[in-house]
Amino acid sequence: MENKKIKLLFVNSTLEKSGLTNVIFNICKNIDRKLFDITILTLSPEPSNSLWNDFKNLGINLFSLNLTRIEWFLKGKNSLVSWVNNFNPDLIQTMSFRATYSVNLLLGHYKIISTIEADLHKNYCDTYGKLIGKYFAEKELASFDKATIKIVCSKSLKDIYSKKIDNINIVQNGVNDELYYTITIDEKIDLRKKLNLETDKIIFLSVGALSKRKDPLTIIKAFKNYKNAHSYQLLFLGDGVLMKECIDEAAGLNIKFLGNVDNVHEYCQAADVFISASHSEGLPNSVLEAGMCGLYCILSNIPQHTEIFDDKSKQAAFFETENNNEITLLLNSYGNLKSTNTIDFSASKMTKQYEELYFKAKALIN
Repeated sequence: MENKKIKLLFVNSTLEKSGLTNVIFNICKNIDRKLFDITILTLSPEPSNSLWNDFKNLGINLFSLNLTRIEWFLKGKNSLVSWVNNFNPDLIQTMSFRATYSVNLLLGHYKIISTIEADLHKNYCDTYGKLIGKYFAEKELASFDKATIKIVCSKSLKDIYSKKIDNINIVQNGVNDELYYTITIDEKIDLRKKLNLETDKIIFLSVGALSKRKDPLTIIKAFKNYKNAHSYQLLFLGDGVLMKECIDEAAGLNIKFLGNVDNVHEYCQAADVFISASHSEGLPNSVLEAGMCGLYCILSNIPQHTEIFDDKSKQAAFFETENNNEITLLLNSYGNLKSTNTIDFSASKMTKQYEELYFKAKALIN
């Protein structure tokens, strides 16, 4: 008799294009569909940059409560409980604040796997201010602690949260190695032509929101003293509240702000060097993607960055956060430091670890 598939339900606010949604997508894409029946339930209306259709193309079962913020406040909890009880999953996976908080609070009789993908206190305090940010972080952590299986995406996050929470598992993020891989020099030149990039210069790339936490201004300031001022091009992919300030700061420099794009993988393959000055991360997909494409990485020395590149790796160099002078020194030394080493953080490897924890959760007695 054929074994029954495990009914795995993902609950998330939306499928808005983001690093977190990419993690869910990579799990859905790589999971063994002979063993798992995957369904996703979202809570809110999908935004314009939703990946809904990408999940649909994978053959994933998709549903949405489609509730506005006011509707969620008025009837969201009852709607969620009613829908989930009617569906009756074997396992529920959450990765966002509202899903983790609501599912662990209201549906604790189910087996719940909750994942944290960020340093919550730093992220929420940066977004909402210290008082409200701390409140949200503590709420999510208290809910996370109730989950059947608790997962964080980096060793660094486990070090942070293990001070208050026991039995945390680590599953490092992985990226789609069908998109993010190294290419030949000739392929790189052809790709640069396709993207209207300069073929004879060192191309530096930074990917992420133009926000205080990502700190793009420090990167821009570093290029003002770069000794090879006429031999580079710096590209920023992403948008955010600091866009105008960044454009003003970059006046006179060979820097382009390309906003949000759908082909990040092509820019990673076309570039030479990746730069991030971020103050906090979970395990940043953008760095993993760049590293998988063989880019040399110049990164702030936060634990979530240094964790990616072990002691033997020569693929990265690090600087103190907010120190643009150190970045400039690394830029000027790039020709002597660059390496062809490539890290290995594949989505298939990540998914196998998730599968093991799903089986573990399924086997546990309520």
